Amino acid sequence: MQLAHTTQKKSRDKRVIRTHAAIRQAMHDLLLEVDYDDLTVTMLAKKAGIDRKTFYLHYNSVADVLDEAVRDYADAIVSRVAPVSFAKTDEIDFSAFFIDLSVEIAQFVASNRGLVGHFPPTLLLDVIETSLTDCLIANESLDIDPAMSLYVDYCVSFVCAGVLAVYRRWMITDSDIELTDLANLVAAIVSNGLQSVRRTPESESKS
Repeated sequence: MQLAHTTQKKSRDKRVIRTHAAIRQAMHDLLLEVDYDDLTVTMLAKKAGIDRKTFYLHYNSVADVLDEAVRDYADAIVSRVAPVSFAKTDEIDFSAFFIDLSVEIAQFVASNRGLVGHFPPTLLLDVIETSLTDCLIANESLDIDPAMSLYVDYCVSFVCAGVLAVYRRWMITDSDIELTDLANLVAAIVSNGLQSVRRTPESESKS
């Protein structure tokens, strides 16, 4: 009986995955033809090969489909970037991470113009921040002192918010600063705080 129950559950899970994939693909395809504001549940359901009742078993609205898509894309970007952005010391190389993240976001935008045009450009970064924070906490990627265990979530949140705030500002201001220069700045501030950019007698004498 237990085996039969497990098999049925797996079968249901697969059906849910297939249905979500079909609806998401339907949205992607329809956005190449119509504006997001003109999308309806009926249109999505028909394109996905399901009826409206089935759609409402999985989502409450067209906006829910978009929200899920953005979350999944954010998770995918983080899963590709976070594991490879490590220095030889097994610590995250935030300079490499910053550049890798920029490349991933640019590729996402280029491949999903129909989708991206229908939400604020910084929304993906907001969702990435949540996904990245969860990822770094789960993997203990920042190697925070165990004595600070009560504050790990806050420490990681502070770092992730700062890194993505820099990228967000760079993106919305159309800055002329080279991405590699900004990446090095981010790495320095994450590693050494404002001490790495604070004025010193030596820097004063050079100015």
